[in-house]
Amino acid sequence: MVRKYRIALATAAGAIGLTFALMPGLNGYRTGLAAEAPASDAPASDAAASDTAQANTDNGYDGAVKLTGDMEIQFFSEELTGGEAKRPTFEVTAKGKLLEGDVLLFENALAVFYGPDGKETHTSAPRCRVDRNEKLAYLEGGVRLETGTMTVELEDLLWDNEKGEATTDKPVTLTKDGGETHLEAVGMTLIPKEEKLVFRGLSFLHRPPKGNEP
Repeated sequence: MVRKYRIALATAAGAIGLTFALMPGLNGYRTGLAAEAPASDAPASDAAASDTAQANTDNGYDGAVKLTGDMEIQFFSEELTGGEAKRPTFEVTAKGKLLEGDVLLFENALAVFYGPDGKETHTSAPRCRVDRNEKLAYLEGGVRLETGTMTVELEDLLWDNEKGEATTDKPVTLTKDGGETHLEAVGMTLIPKEEKLVFRGLSFLHRPPKGNEP
């Protein structure tokens, strides 16, 4: 049986929610994820620390953090929305991850950029590397972004949570209305909070619907 847990990591810049799985092993359930509990005034005993270290060793945790199963990361901004609970600015979910230090590697990642009133821009990529401390997410390997009737295809996309922007300086292709409208650019910036896509070096091609060609 696989047991799933969810934890929240709070930092000065926001919070990160994690959902992870503990998998059956030779010595009970095991995972490489080490989560710290909130600080306590009561010091931990040497015996407790020793027991924890021994348990990690028994369960195959050697300090190189490895994680498998379903996982979700959310970034938040410092801005509150109408006095309500903070809404995420960016979220990524995937299966089959490898976690090393503060950087997570997602495979076949599904990401969502959140704008005003919860408006969503969905993105998929073969890989996504997330730096939890710097609040950066780098999607790569062929990124597909969908918003409304538009589909944007690009090589990579870097999300900077502090700036609230996702950017690329590599070629971008945009299709709209089922391919009737076609745009190409040498770079792009996505600003979800302003509901804005900014293209650099833009070229435009209008394709008439099939059957209406001259």
